[in-house]
Amino acid sequence: YTAYPEGGFLRVLVGPGRHDLAIGPDTGDPPVVVTFQRGQDGYDGASDTHLHSWYPNQAYGSETLLRVRGPDVAHTLLRFDVSRIPPDRPVKAAALSLWLEGRSGDRALPVEVYQMLRPWSESQATWNQAAAGQPWGQVGAAAPGVDRAATPVATVSLDTVGGFKTFNVTDLVRQWVAHPETNFGILLRGVGTTNLEYTISSSQNWWLSRRPKLLVVYSQHTPTPTPTATATSTPTGTPTPTPTVTPTATWTPTPTATPTATETATPTITPTPTATGEPGTIWGQVWEDLDGNGLWDLGEPPLAGSLVSLFNYAGLLVSSHRTQVDGLYAFANLPPGEYSLMASHRNGYVATTSPGWAGVLAPGGTLQVNFGARLGVTYTPTPTATPAPSPTPTATPNNPGHRFWYVPLVLRGWAR
Repeated sequence: YTAYPEGGFLRVLVGPGRHDLAIGPDTGDPPVVVTFQRGQDGYDGASDTHLHSWYPNQAYGSETLLRVRGPDVAHTLLRFDVSRIPPDRPVKAAALSLWLEGRSGDRALPVEVYQMLRPWSESQATWNQAAAGQPWGQVGAAAPGVDRAATPVATVSLDTVGGFKTFNVTDLVRQWVAHPETNFGILLRGVGTTNLEYTISSSQNWWLSRRPKLLVVYSQHTPTPTPTATATSTPTGTPTPTPTVTPTATWTPTPTATPTATETATPTITPTPTATGEPGTIWGQVWEDLDGNGLWDLGEPPLAGSLVSLFNYAGLLVSSHRTQVDGLYAFANLPPGEYSLMASHRNGYVATTSPGWAGVLAPGGTLQVNFGARLGVTYTPTPTATPAPSPTPTATPNNPGHRFWYVPLVLRGWAR
């Protein structure tokens, strides 16, 4: 995000929380802002997993949540491929944002961020090994100078849930862009004396907007001023008579107002086009999937009474629609951006397709998402209520003094 002064004042609109503000000179080179996030604009260069000491041989690369637990119980690994940025482009700023999903206690957890020094496999890394047959120098990727750097590049405090935690990784990204061979990602390590765990949305999370994202601001062109400065410094310094003439000539054209005029004119134009966009529509139908195969076959009717809810990129409810006899729902006049849908069905019906969906609505675009449900076989478990007398006699001989009760459990709807 780049802001420009207007009328001598710099106004930046930000949300609640901690923010880093980087101020630099206007070089006349508008910066490029790129966001690396799995699923956005076809990007698939993000890798992440966590290592858990309680389950030292378990790999978690396919999980939707990452875990950081202190002290030194669970570590998280993340990596972003930033090779699309040319190595000669100066990186001005970089920030990593992680969505904090939940926590085991109402306390803050200090987390140290380390640069990783060796490769690891998202699908094979565990507490004991970086990849199959490749043990860590110290379990948990904890060997300084071998698995990770000896000192952290940052220390952050995880203290809230239900939102992004963002921290500065500019120096690391500069190194990764200039030297891609050193990019092995980062490690998050919970420290302190409190046994506390925070969960983070991973790159496999079905909420695209909640996946880890890396924002990088870099220059469009290579810095050419440096070579010209060294060439002109020594030759022009020898003629001493000329400096006595140049002061009087250069002080008269000192309209320093001309740089500020060009500064304010161009920036006000560039931010505005990105904010506008032709509205689009997300619509679809809910049908009764009679055979439960997840496909809308010929003769299967629409389903009434299903509630389809639309959420924005931040997970906030935008609107809801309950289907009628035609099974249709529609959300029109939506600004372009990231959205997600959630479908829940009336009592007795269970989903035969994924009840959730997430995607990006392009300017003026139309997206169709259909949901299937069938009358669930939720009444078959009720005959199992008859074994009520049988559990009691079988349980007492094996565990004296304990009784076991079997209760049929019926789950309806979907919780998020």
